[in-house]
Amino acid sequence: MSELKFATRLNSFASGAHLYWPDQQGKPSVLQMVARAGKVKGLTHLDLNFPQHLTSDIPTLRQAISDAGLAVNGMQMRWDAPQFKIGAFTHPDAKVRREAIELTKRGIDAGREFGSRLMTLWMGQDGFDYCFQADYKKIWEDAVSAVREVAEYAPDVDVSIEYKPNEPRAYSIFPNATTCLLAVGRGGLRQPGESPWILLMYCLPMRSRLTPPPWWRAAHGCWGWTLMTAGASVMTA
Repeated sequence: MSELKFATRLNSFASGAHLYWPDQQGKPSVLQMVARAGKVKGLTHLDLNFPQHLTSDIPTLRQAISDAGLAVNGMQMRWDAPQFKIGAFTHPDAKVRREAIELTKRGIDAGREFGSRLMTLWMGQDGFDYCFQADYKKIWEDAVSAVREVAEYAPDVDVSIEYKPNEPRAYSIFPNATTCLLAVGRGGLRQPGESPWILLMYCLPMRSRLTPPPWWRAAHGCWGWTLMTAGASVMTA
């Protein structure tokens, strides 16, 4: 049996900072969190938020992670800069949308420097908050084409979508597993001639607090409790 490997998000180690660093003023640094993670028995890998955790040069951060006895499992994409507040892959301004896509590609490149072949997309800003706020067809097509472009940019990297029905937007563009599958295209795991990629789902049972319009329910299949097996491959290369 191969050696078991366990990964966790680095930002988890900012929790309870005053308990671990009694004299800490403010939030712990990325390097402090790495050192703390290295104290966890059985932990082997970290997931880094991009670009938030790249506060130092990559060689320095890579060495700190290695010194802590850890490695990088994957990069977690976070578009939390102010310009992405109303959308990253679905932003109405084409220039901002392009910035989000190119930032994601840089995140993949950064992950490669850590030896990672996984990019997780948290598309929390991609959606809408009230009826008729957005052109639903356009933002759907924008989201799908952006995910495809990212996947085709790095066919050697697994692309994962961390889905939520809402938060921070009232309605996510990919609110459940059904829509994640629809997003990859019709007629199978991938379109002929397209680069293969893998879509992973988190174990995330939850229920939306909001009722979507009829067209949304019809397009997305079912709405309500959504439960996927943790780490299950929905698509395989």
